[in-house]
Amino acid sequence: QVRRQMPPRPPGYPHNRELFEGYTGATFDVYAPAEVAASLVLDLIVQPERAARLAYQKDFDNTLPSLAEVLDRVSGRVWRTPVASDAYDAALQRIAQQSWIDALVGLATHAKNPPAVHSTVHHHLRTLETWLGRYPGVDTATRAHRSTTRYDLQRFFAREYTAPKQEDQLTVPPGEPIGQIDPDARRSWRRAQHDAVWQRLDWQECSSNE
Repeated sequence: QVRRQMPPRPPGYPHNRELFEGYTGATFDVYAPAEVAASLVLDLIVQPERAARLAYQKDFDNTLPSLAEVLDRVSGRVWRTPVASDAYDAALQRIAQQSWIDALVGLATHAKNPPAVHSTVHHHLRTLETWLGRYPGVDTATRAHRSTTRYDLQRFFAREYTAPKQEDQLTVPPGEPIGQIDPDARRSWRRAQHDAVWQRLDWQECSSNE
């Protein structure tokens, strides 16, 4: 009801940061809030550090969900549900589905994923690509959306492999001296120690002269 009553923004009123971005120019994009909301929620579910914790936690407590279980449950609600009969609701479904794919691909391409996350998210994307081929949809919009998504996933899998950079890999912590600091800080610390020694000697000399 609200989206049907929202008129275009009057001429002369500039855009500001409190307005939703969109793809429709002067008129309000009624799908933009859905895209923003879906990305906001789904990106946080697979935030890289959180994904790593999910991948590890079940190893220590079997009652907690694993990363694979979380991904499967979200995909079940986002993808493996009946297509809405209303055209607007069906479009909202497709927006959420695209946001979920984008979030998963973003996690899959994160530079510092541990092996458990890397393998889990890639396997999950493979299962989604297989599911899309098995269930292409019935109506035109659904078929177009699913075939395009499947093609995008296939292109993602066929991309040229890029080896991780050295700075993206875990390294051994520095050894002795324990608590090693950077050279500039070390020089400042030594200078302060040197000044303290000379101040102590000066104080002792003054005390002996008195």
